[in-house]
Amino acid sequence: MLAFVLSLAVFVGWGYFLAQIQGPPPVKEPGMEDSFESARSLPPESRAPGSMPSVSAPSEPTQPTTQVPVDPFPGKEVLIQVSTGKTHFVISNRGGVIKQLQLPRFNDDSGEIIDLIDNPDHLTPALALRANDPEVTAILQHAHYEPSTTSIVLNEHNPEGRLTMTLNHSSGLQVTRTYVFHFNDYMVEMGIQISAAAMASRNLQYQVVLGPGMGGKISSQTDYIVFSGATVFANNERIENPPEDITSTSYFKGDLQWVSFQNKYFGSALIPQQGTKSGVVFKEKDQAFVGLELESVQSAASAQHLFYAGTKELEILEDKGHKLVRMIDYGWFGNKFAFLVKPLLKVLAYFYGITGNYGWSIIFMTCIIKLLFFPLTHKSFKSMKGMQKVQPYVKIIQERNKDDRKKMNEEMMELYKKHKVNPVGGCL
Repeated sequence: MLAFVLSLAVFVGWGYFLAQIQGPPPVKEPGMEDSFESARSLPPESRAPGSMPSVSAPSEPTQPTTQVPVDPFPGKEVLIQVSTGKTHFVISNRGGVIKQLQLPRFNDDSGEIIDLIDNPDHLTPALALRANDPEVTAILQHAHYEPSTTSIVLNEHNPEGRLTMTLNHSSGLQVTRTYVFHFNDYMVEMGIQISAAAMASRNLQYQVVLGPGMGGKISSQTDYIVFSGATVFANNERIENPPEDITSTSYFKGDLQWVSFQNKYFGSALIPQQGTKSGVVFKEKDQAFVGLELESVQSAASAQHLFYAGTKELEILEDKGHKLVRMIDYGWFGNKFAFLVKPLLKVLAYFYGITGNYGWSIIFMTCIIKLLFFPLTHKSFKSMKGMQKVQPYVKIIQERNKDDRKKMNEEMMELYKKHKVNPVGGCL
């Protein structure tokens, strides 16, 4: 009973200790934080370009005047459906952003299909573009793009699909966004091309971002051991960014592998390929965002990225490369001893593939571990039994030589040698 109470106390105390552990502080570099901040602080109506049409009040002074609100970006929203087998995307032509990203193989704790998009506060949507200019940001996020198709269904006979979305705005801003999907694949190839010859002197900078909804709501329970949220992997370091620690925009340069938004089981990540200047982490309405800042010359940019959105299964992430496997958080202890944790995780996944039940999988894995350590366990047991046999002689020696510790140790070693007992064998 005492052992149970002590174990419970250690478990609870350890969990509380881990909850206090915070990741390493992000690398902060000076950038165009103020201009990006102001670009998203204004509502779409106030960010509309001055060339947008407006409605003037009636000329008769005796009639009551009513200002009719005008959508600065008129047009019909078109939702593009993309089914890859493992994922189902709903992409809007308004801003070219993702509205839904479902994983049909998985359900949340209410039985609904997992949707990695959870944006109830209407924050900047997933894969939105933004600029360091409020008018340009409004165009990028609210103008209607022209899609090349409205439906893509992939299968074994049609393993690849391409979606191209183009924008030719009256301001001179031209944008082309491409998505290449693959059958039964969580990875999507992305391309972004932006030109703005009329705005070359404004030195526009651009970012593509992932919002806080990109982990999806899996359960109402909070996990204090595994980090959920904005994460960056740069210079061989996994950097976690809790919202409460973000006081200003941070930029991550050097060997940038990916930026991601994730929870315990699922995650989304942007992986730079070409045309990326740095990773970026910022906060909007007390929520953390991650993204990639594009290289731009005279307000023009061209970039290629990979976008991963799916499960954090070890074998899948290892197969994708780009050190995506570091998205998996094993907890403080597991991260320190990942060389032990990874093989055990693979064994557990193997048995789960056979049984389809984690309870039985854990039992089978425990049995295998017991078998592997049986020689040590057996040797330890024999040592313990041997120590029990010589214990009466040990007490006699201790009593006889209580004033001469050196002689007592010599006689005890002779006793152990005579009976072939290892006094530390029981520790195994």
